[in-house]
Amino acid sequence: MVDYVQKPPVEDDIRHDDFDYDPSIEPKSAKAWLNLLLESEKAFERWNDHCDNIDKVYASLERLAQPARDKEFQMLWANIEVIKPAIFARPPNPVVVPKFKDRRPVYQTASEVLERAVTVCFDLAHITELMKQIRDDLALINRGVAWCRYESGKGNGYYDHEKVCIDFKHRRDFLHSVSRCWYEVTWVAAASYLTRAEARERFRKYSGDAYQEAEYKVDKESKEVGGADDRERAKFWEIWHKGERRVVWVAQGCEDILDDADPHLDLQDFFPCPCPAYGTLQRGSLVPVPDSLQYRDQLDEINMLTGRIHALSDSLEAKGFTRLAVVNWRKQ
Repeated sequence: MVDYVQKPPVEDDIRHDDFDYDPSIEPKSAKAWLNLLLESEKAFERWNDHCDNIDKVYASLERLAQPARDKEFQMLWANIEVIKPAIFARPPNPVVVPKFKDRRPVYQTASEVLERAVTVCFDLAHITELMKQIRDDLALINRGVAWCRYESGKGNGYYDHEKVCIDFKHRRDFLHSVSRCWYEVTWVAAASYLTRAEARERFRKYSGDAYQEAEYKVDKESKEVGGADDRERAKFWEIWHKGERRVVWVAQGCEDILDDADPHLDLQDFFPCPCPAYGTLQRGSLVPVPDSLQYRDQLDEINMLTGRIHALSDSLEAKGFTRLAVVNWRKQ
């Protein structure tokens, strides 16, 4: 007699990693979302470590202001300053013209109105400052990110206003799914730093007091370079998932999702950000490779030779002074 073991149905055949990385299994829990963020952070960890070192070499007030530091030839800074204007030098001038050159007055007038509207929008959005920030990241670490943000509220008068703001995202405040190319990316995430009062105003009506469990702290590293104050803030992630067609907000330390909504922007490619501006990428991934790593050996060699030249100059000056003093003493 043969005992037949009944196989579980397909919907119950779920592996343990599905619970850890599939947000659809437990829609209210933040565990899967936080695991996805952690997985992406690990993929970019080595790149961020290299970028930290590059930032210190490129422009560190504490290091460069030390009077007793080793002499260096600032080749990295000079290269970046030459590359920057080649990437972006002037603000863009929008040009709107009719597709067909039949000189119809309605088409001509509509084109002129649109062109002026776009010009005003660029000025109000401070597009020049944004492009310069993206340009600097592209030149230095080979990735620059822009992020669209929706705002609405009461204006100075009686009318409500709605607008889409374009923000620059720091390299540690932008994550996406681990993919080989941008077309395979399934979700993107951007971080915002909020105090308890700001988090209360943003999330309490959606998830109660769950925001209190976030990890609030003073960013000491940013404070040392003048980028943060003494107030405690927590890092809140806004995640846009293309497969789930959802936008969720989570934070490390919070077990539940802080907010869950349908996409509040109707965009062609779903994501509220364009493909980041990339330079050299590691083959088969979206992990950038900073160009300065390509000639790091030459930088180290030039700095070593520069240090030796200055050491020899100091020695020769001291010896020359000693010999002159001996000659003067013999004459006396």
